Amino acid sequence: MFTKLNQVRKSQDEKHLRAVHAQTCEAVERLKSCEAELIRCLQEVDRFLVHRFLGYNSLFQYSLHALKLSEAQSYAYITVARKAQDLPQLQEAITKGDLTVSKAVRITSVINEANQQKWIGLALELPKRDLEREVARENPRAARPEQARFLDAHTLELSTPLSEANYKLGRGKKCSARLRPGKELPSRTKCITEITATVRLSFPTAAGVIRRFGPSSTTSNLGLKEVPMPLRTS
Repeated sequence: MFTKLNQVRKSQDEKHLRAVHAQTCEAVERLKSCEAELIRCLQEVDRFLVHRFLGYNSLFQYSLHALKLSEAQSYAYITVARKAQDLPQLQEAITKGDLTVSKAVRITSVINEANQQKWIGLALELPKRDLEREVARENPRAARPEQARFLDAHTLELSTPLSEANYKLGRGKKCSARLRPGKELPSRTKCITEITATVRLSFPTAAGVIRRFGPSSTTSNLGLKEVPMPLRTS
């Protein structure tokens, strides 16, 4: 592994470096082509109930177990496949490789037959965050509840919705925290002083389970422990 560009230039000629770049570009094009083909195949599976024929109760279960896709991949491909089946311009953009599934899935909640040209154009032009903002402006959602996921058997990563103003206030500062049973987090007043949460954790099992977020209700009768924690903003 090279760490400095000068080392690369001394050991590799320009032709080889450009060849590596060309191979990478070809791989991206093949990926787009394969995504488009998978969308088309899922549409056929859905149309002819192939998943039911094979014993799966839903297309999602078929994607998870028969195709070995992850939950996130299954959701994205199925959502886009079903939406594109009704919207020719969306189908064409995906088939041509102009629009990736990761971009297409972000506009499925707002795109329809009347506005498909507008949203496909925005998906092609805007970066991810700007596109998400436009979708949220068109189709506001209720604030998502706090979420947690296990990083390992004893460590949880928490996420919570923030206003854009508060996000900008804390952007660029390290405000992440990891929780472990029986250990309190140190105060981080220099981080974001106005954006804090009281996280209440319960570990009735060895793995541990998130029971409740927020300052309401009592903890003494539940055996919960209050841990002040600055929120993660990046």
